[in-house]
Amino acid sequence: MKEYEIINNTIIKGSSYWFNVTKVDFTTRRMNDDTGEYWVKFHFSSGKEIRIKVDEEDLDEITNLFDYNNNNGDLNDNNI
Repeated sequence: MKEYEIINNTIIKGSSYWFNVTKVDFTTRRMNDDTGEYWVKFHFSSGKEIRIKVDEEDLDEITNLFDYNNNNGDLNDNNI
């Protein structure tokens, strides 16, 4: 069972919180070698962070929410 839902570029985690991905400055992720799951951390300009645990399929779904080709060149300059 997923720990979150995605509706219109908004990630919702139960009744705990929700946020629009356009408000995220950048993401980081770390794989748990024992379980194969990933911790995804969303970083915001306020210094706040939100973490969720996902599998590889969910990681792909979340990654696809971010338009890495249309970000004023910040990431594109690094060929990401």
